Amino acid sequence: MTKVTVLVGTYNRLELLKRCVESVLRHDRERYELIVADAGSTDGTLEFLESRPGLRVIRDPGRVGQARSLNQVAATVQTDYLCWLSDDNVLRNGALDCARSILDRDSRIGLVALKVKDITGPEVHRGYLGRVADSGILNVNQGMLRTPLFKEIGGFDELLRDYYIDVDITTKVLLHGYDAVYSKAVLIDHYRDHDTPNWIDPDTRRQRLLRNRSYYLLRYPALIKQNKMHQESRSAHLTADRFNLLRGKIERSLLRILDRHLHTDHDWNNVLEAQFISPYDFFLHAWRPYYLRQSIGQQLRALAAQLSGHPTLADAENYIHVLEEREKQAKAEAKRLRCEQAKRKMMEAKQIRRETALQGISEAKRQRLEQAGQKMEVNAKSPNGSDCI
Repeated sequence: MTKVTVLVGTYNRLELLKRCVESVLRHDRERYELIVADAGSTDGTLEFLESRPGLRVIRDPGRVGQARSLNQVAATVQTDYLCWLSDDNVLRNGALDCARSILDRDSRIGLVALKVKDITGPEVHRGYLGRVADSGILNVNQGMLRTPLFKEIGGFDELLRDYYIDVDITTKVLLHGYDAVYSKAVLIDHYRDHDTPNWIDPDTRRQRLLRNRSYYLLRYPALIKQNKMHQESRSAHLTADRFNLLRGKIERSLLRILDRHLHTDHDWNNVLEAQFISPYDFFLHAWRPYYLRQSIGQQLRALAAQLSGHPTLADAENYIHVLEEREKQAKAEAKRLRCEQAKRKMMEAKQIRRETALQGISEAKRQRLEQAGQKMEVNAKSPNGSDCI
């Protein structure tokens, strides 16, 4: 019997954790085990966890970071699959069964994204979470993957601690030669609670996000360069044009079938922006429980492995300034281009007005000459004209 271990890390978020734990324990206890790693909560979390049968509690020696905490627990796991959740996630009924069945049926798939929908916070309007990283990879926020694969790729990157660990592990799975897919159905409700300063203040969070993004850019330079070249290439624009043309020709009945399960606008954008998803993805997986399938070719995987960086956090901190300077230059260049475009439009408008005015003058002159000619002709034919005797 295929078994799955569900890992959850938490710190002083008892009310959120309660809903998360209950949603996991609703699933088949013989197939799924739950392990919660606590970073030293003081709000009654441990008392609640110890009162709930059917789960295992790991007490971390302080706040060691989500990546290290989950890696330490995962090292002891012997089940076939591993699923990581946040303590502000609530699983919908059948969520784990759906992800597990996808992995059971296709050995090429290494990672399944449990599609996440924000229930609270500023992004509730989005159909689901999932952004395309600088590498061209569509990130898996919460997922289930094969336990041996998780251990082979070294688990989560502990230097990142928390932010960007999901982006990094998605990248490592793809570079290891496995595919990553998204569930079509929303499987997780996300009660976003970043505004509560229970463990990190907003400024520190922003700095950590910037630093970890810098680390990621230095870690995978080949993918970053390849994606930039791809986005700027003519073939990318041609693909987008063909994709939109194909979309326009889709039978309305088929489009309605797709729309039953897809948040179309966000999906179309992800297919076009992500480098490693087929433009025909929706049709290739029309009758499957998953889609947005990502795969990286062997040649690019080999190049990425050859050029893979090994940055330190200090390198990442320094690189932030490089990125900020590039961003300033990009903004200045964009402003210059906008000014040039505005100036060009003004000159074009001025030229159009001048040409229109000249045409008006020329037309008025022509009309005056025409009227004068007509008048002379009338005078010539009149009884008082010069041709009368």
